[in-house]
Amino acid sequence: MQFVPSRRTTTKHFDIQRRVVANKTLEGWRKAPHAAAQLDLDVDAVLDWLRAAKKNPAYTGVRLTLNAVMLKLVAEALRFSPDLNAHISYSPLASVGSITCFDEVNIAVPFRSADGRMITPVVRDVGAKSLAAVCASMEDLAHRAANTNVDLLLRKAAVGDTVRRLLRFDLRVLWRIYANFVGPRRLPKVSPEEQHRWDATPPEDRLTPENLFSATILVSNIGSTTPRDCPISVPLLDLIEPQVTAIGLGSICRQPVARMVDGEERVVVRSILPMTIIADHRALDLEHALPYIEKINAYCLDPAQALG
Repeated sequence: MQFVPSRRTTTKHFDIQRRVVANKTLEGWRKAPHAAAQLDLDVDAVLDWLRAAKKNPAYTGVRLTLNAVMLKLVAEALRFSPDLNAHISYSPLASVGSITCFDEVNIAVPFRSADGRMITPVVRDVGAKSLAAVCASMEDLAHRAANTNVDLLLRKAAVGDTVRRLLRFDLRVLWRIYANFVGPRRLPKVSPEEQHRWDATPPEDRLTPENLFSATILVSNIGSTTPRDCPISVPLLDLIEPQVTAIGLGSICRQPVARMVDGEERVVVRSILPMTIIADHRALDLEHALPYIEKINAYCLDPAQALG
């Protein structure tokens, strides 16, 4: 028997943002076997360092944030696990694969656009940047994200991706072209006014497709978007091919933990930040992540090691 709803319902067809998200996440889940590990990081020392740094004249005029500090600590720790900062190439037919490790740590970070939707531009070369420069890059991306027409950005990014796939003779994208530009669920046309605003806005003042395609790893700080009285951890994230690693940061909570104090084991209350590491199991095992895990834990206990 067919279900007939008793009340009127509303059907919402996917806009281009949801189409892109659905396509990329489904592609990642189809191809990449996800493996996850969660760490409970003691970040009291990080918060103390951040409070002190905000009073340091060296950071005058810099909007220091915990997000930027964690990105810098992650990038520094990745030096010891270079296989995590990599792209994968794999043939399921031949069971042959390889990974390409990058010197640059280009981190995709979620930002909220002017209309409230999420977009993930890339903070480039975080490892080589100073903390002040990382903060400036994040401020610049936030400004550009708020000044970007997400629909137009994703259209241009999707067209570029489609062209690249066609050049690789991936004819499956022909159905994508039909569905999005010809079929009954085709995307609405861009108005001349919207196109004019896009063309009139200099690229340095808005996001461009290049800002979306250069990531070597994703760091999603979901915890920073939730209310303080609503603690959250990140049990799993989507791997976006060809990246082999994604990192999720939950919200900081005060928790009782066992620590050695003056030679005795005592229960103390600490600020705990849950961090989840998601890995493509085709490319990575736990052994590849262990040096990173050891370093990120050490940096959180003594951030001056990485931040100076």
